[in-house]
Amino acid sequence: MLKKIHGFDQTEMLIRFALTGSEGEIDLRKVDYVRLRGKFAATLWFVAKSGKIFKIEGFENLSGDSRVAANVQRLYEGDEILPEYVGTEKQVVSRMYLVCENKSELADALKHYMNTVKVFDAEGKNLLLKGFDVDKALELNFSGE
Repeated sequence: MLKKIHGFDQTEMLIRFALTGSEGEIDLRKVDYVRLRGKFAATLWFVAKSGKIFKIEGFENLSGDSRVAANVQRLYEGDEILPEYVGTEKQVVSRMYLVCENKSELADALKHYMNTVKVFDAEGKNLLLKGFDVDKALELNFSGE
């Protein structure tokens, strides 16, 4: 997500630093802008209840959506979320990283994927936990001002 906002790959920079002791030609004081260069970003987690995943819908056309910086899918059709996985990372189906030009676009993207992505068991029951209220969340002032 940082590369989409700032133009540099943080992982690449950290590996370079670990191997050479230098982060390279990047001046972080100039390129790493804490206010995301005016953009709005979020990580949307898709978390499932216990059950066996039969079908996943909603991730088919992500490459065509410029708002999606990345989608890190951990679970796939055929995987099972055991009861002892509930409350841990093992019940996370995917983490979607969104970067948008404004708050309204971010709200639209969040709502779209929260309504589009479905994880079904063999009986057709959606295993995903209910999401949050996007409009209420985006009313909050996180600027620290």
